[in-house]
Amino acid sequence: MKSLFPFHRLLPASLVGPSLLAILILFLAITACSSPNGEASSNDTEADAGQDVSTPQDTADVQDTDPGDAQQADVDDSLDSGADADTGDTTDAGDTADVGDTTDTGPINDADDPEPEDRLLEDTNRIFAGYFTIFDDDLMIAGHPHVYNELVDDGHDPSIAEDGLLVDVSRIDAESVGEFAYEGDAIAALDEAVEITATELHDDEAVVAAHDTAFYTVLTVPEDFDTDHLAPAIFVYDYDGDSWWDFEFAQGFYDPSENLYFIETTFIGGSDFPARVVLAEHDWRTTEVWDGVFQDLIEIYFPTLEEE
Repeated sequence: MKSLFPFHRLLPASLVGPSLLAILILFLAITACSSPNGEASSNDTEADAGQDVSTPQDTADVQDTDPGDAQQADVDDSLDSGADADTGDTTDAGDTADVGDTTDTGPINDADDPEPEDRLLEDTNRIFAGYFTIFDDDLMIAGHPHVYNELVDDGHDPSIAEDGLLVDVSRIDAESVGEFAYEGDAIAALDEAVEITATELHDDEAVVAAHDTAFYTVLTVPEDFDTDHLAPAIFVYDYDGDSWWDFEFAQGFYDPSENLYFIETTFIGGSDFPARVVLAEHDWRTTEVWDGVFQDLIEIYFPTLEEE
């Protein structure tokens, strides 16, 4: 059979055989590149090179993902700032809450470090051991933590220690009650006297502070008093039972930080024996100063004594 194109005439005889073989190989290569199988093979090569090829099934899987699951995954990942993404380690949010719950902050007001307001009582007329009862802006009355320790020995109901001593408090003109038994001419000024009556006791009864303790009548020092010469005084009862003796000077101390004077009051009685105390300005007596005593009593002294 003759060739359609006599190209063998253009070549030397020695090259005709090899040339035909090369042409045949080129033809087969062109045919293979244009076939469907060859196109699929090309796509496989591209996929192997790292291109993302999604199938319809893959797309369906993504759409079926629960949004809640995705959000939870984000939360878990955000809690673990140091985990390797390949490990899949996440911090359990519930475990984190449990760790926080193990911290014991203790009571809000620890007995070892009480705040001042812990021992200030309002809206009551009772005097409790270890607390200050506020009667008005210029008057408080407190009981030493052991002030009621001898109630039974003195023939009183021990429940007073727990329930507090109910009192009525009033202010009276000191000069209308009596005079000073001594040094009266050295009194430069007198504040109003404070009268304290135990209303639940019999008229002729009195609660006496236990040994080495006292009630504290706490007064704001008047602005016009010389704070270098303050002297507390109490009324002393006549043993005959018919009248009051005059004033006698008592124990007390001044807290300049708070401008408060503390008068040690040894007893509070019924209507026949009310306690009466007064603060005087004295010409030559020197004020006993205890700066910060109010805070010391509340924060240190009272709590320490209660532990004994």
